Amino acid sequence: MESTNLVELVKSVFNQDVLNHAASQLHESKANIEKALDGIIPAVLLRLESKTSSSRSAVLGSVTNASKNILGEQDDLSEGIKNIISAHDDPNGTVQLEKADSILKELFTDRLNPVSEAVSRFSGVSPSSGLRLMSIAAPAIIARLGQSGENTLLQLVPQKNTIINSVPAGLDLKSALGLDNLSQVDQTPTVPRYTDDAQQREPHKVSFVQWVIILVLAGGILFGFYTGCGSNRVGVTTELPPATTTTTNNHQ
Repeated sequence: MESTNLVELVKSVFNQDVLNHAASQLHESKANIEKALDGIIPAVLLRLESKTSSSRSAVLGSVTNASKNILGEQDDLSEGIKNIISAHDDPNGTVQLEKADSILKELFTDRLNPVSEAVSRFSGVSPSSGLRLMSIAAPAIIARLGQSGENTLLQLVPQKNTIINSVPAGLDLKSALGLDNLSQVDQTPTVPRYTDDAQQREPHKVSFVQWVIILVLAGGILFGFYTGCGSNRVGVTTELPPATTTTTNNHQ
């Protein structure tokens, strides 16, 4: 059975009603709110994945339980999300906001400000709205994953590439999250192709016939060299001894 795409799963809780309510409460355009969430969702999922794939699973359990306490066990999380968005206008909602902020800080630690600033620059929402959206989105995302069963969190690791590829173009989460390998990593690796220059640098394989030709030429050159040196060395004159004439005396 094919696993559920976690990015699409959590996006479903931020429906049009939630987007309109967030835009009204935070005094931002709906388009910018949606753009900000497009960056916040993969950022939250990647931080959850880092906890899942490390020994810091206690943090994962902590934020999961806290998210359930904020949003409850209701099937439709949209009402709970809208309540958190409106909590800043409700004196009784301070506790909920503090819990949401606590989840965010525990999940992102020292990466919270870099990520919220990157999201704000990318989406056009104010820094305060970007941070508030992160506080709203984090518990909602965690709660939605929890609704799909305990094994859903285990899908974060095998779906890491899919999550990375969902990061919008122009949003630099690599620096904000402190990741060195945030890229389109699920593309099929290609076999390196050698250029002509590279091929020319490769050792040339000499055939048997070429070896024979080389040896014959080398032998001819050496033969000519030694023959020439033996018969006519430069600056050396070879004198022949005088011919000996034998006189025959005829006796008459």
